[in-house]
Amino acid sequence: MADSLYRVVLGRRPTAIEKHVTAARLQIPTQFEARISEMLHSEEFQIMALPGITVDAIHNWSGK
Repeated sequence: MADSLYRVVLGRRPTAIEKHVTAARLQIPTQFEARISEMLHSEEFQIMALPGITVDAIHNWSGK
């Protein structure tokens, strides 16, 4: 689950530590949403993933 979460949200595989920590946190109810929220608000997402998502969305909406 941690691998999929990192690939979908951040576009990369988690490090060994990230995978371990995320897997442990996901065993706790309500932590899935909390972890996604943290990732979406991270500097990494804002700098690395969001621009690509924005470009893809504009391309899909405009057809260009």
